[in-house]
Amino acid sequence: MMSRLSMEPEEIIEQFGLPSVKHIIASLAIPQATLDKEIACAKDYHKQGNNPPSYLSVRSISEVIEDEYDNFVERLYRQGETEIAYDDLLNSFKQQLNRQLAGFVVVKNTGRAYVPDENDQTALKL
Repeated sequence: MMSRLSMEPEEIIEQFGLPSVKHIIASLAIPQATLDKEIACAKDYHKQGNNPPSYLSVRSISEVIEDEYDNFVERLYRQGETEIAYDDLLNSFKQQLNRQLAGFVVVKNTGRAYVPDENDQTALKL
């Protein structure tokens, strides 16, 4: 038998009948244009060599949601909380996601660097 810590998020979702990340994203009703926006952690803004300052670890909003949901599912599994009502799961995940998104900024690629997109007013909150 597998130990409680060795299951992949996809296996946990399948075994315990949890909603898929696609289902969660659909439930959050986030427009595709927003999901495709590139964001970076605000504290990952660094200058490297002769290049202008740039954000590192740039990901789309959908990638951040997918990574956070994987972490969320793994935590539910480790804590033995996989028997959870859908509404509770969704609300709890939204809270976790909002805590994470609070540290992110929308960025744009200038060709040489990822910089804050001053013209983008997307609220990074669900």
